[in-house]
Amino acid sequence: MVTVIKSDYTSRYFEFAIDDESELAILPTTTTAGQQYLSTIKSCCNGSFAYQSDSALKVWTLNGEDDEWKAV
Repeated sequence: MVTVIKSDYTSRYFEFAIDDESELAILPTTTTAGQQYLSTIKSCCNGSFAYQSDSALKVWTLNGEDDEWKAV
């Protein structure tokens, strides 16, 4: 399950907690809205973060050049 940790709707900066890498698919990007229960988030800025909490313990950031979530 995805949890919004931090949100700034003015700058579109968000931080998310995700359970596993597959949930990156429902997160918003700079050009697409979030999916499912995140559909109210129309987009987020590059540099937003997602913290993965499973055994991988990865940190992801939204890369503005590719508009994709990339592992840091």
